[in-house]
Amino acid sequence: MEKKDHYRLYKSGKRWLAALVLTVAAGAVLTTGAPTAQAAGTNGGAAVTAAEPASWKTQLAALNSAVTAGNWGNLTYQNQKISAILAGVSDEMSLNLAWSETFQAISNNTVSSNLPDSDVQIFNVSKSTDPNYSGKMNSEVLTSMMRSGTPEVDQPTPDFGAILNQAIAYTKTQIEDY
Repeated sequence: MEKKDHYRLYKSGKRWLAALVLTVAAGAVLTTGAPTAQAAGTNGGAAVTAAEPASWKTQLAALNSAVTAGNWGNLTYQNQKISAILAGVSDEMSLNLAWSETFQAISNNTVSSNLPDSDVQIFNVSKSTDPNYSGKMNSEVLTSMMRSGTPEVDQPTPDFGAILNQAIAYTKTQIEDY
């Protein structure tokens, strides 16, 4: 049998990076985590099980917990309370939408409660003064923070509270520098 290596090129800034494309079987092992061996009891064989990814229900519980801890349930996004948005989650897709709306409601509230309405849009398109986000607009930084918490069933549950608090701290710092 002939072995073939397949490479894919990716652009990173001004550089091209080559990545070896793995087979589907190897990719499946990498995405589900390493199997763990467990004693099988009296039959003498060993059972192998894959690590369990977090379900959307687990992630929803974590997001609800963060919203409750931050006292953000009564904030609104497009005239709907965050608590009502979260109560309407029924699957992974609606969880992703609820996270996006929750993040936007909290970050928008932080901006609008600290700046006059006439400055909100200008703030969003202003360049970040944080050296970690050099050259990016405030709206781009907040979007990347929101994406870092986008729940995915095959990944561990994001720390929603930490991400939301990071966004609030970033926004308040940028407002002080504005």
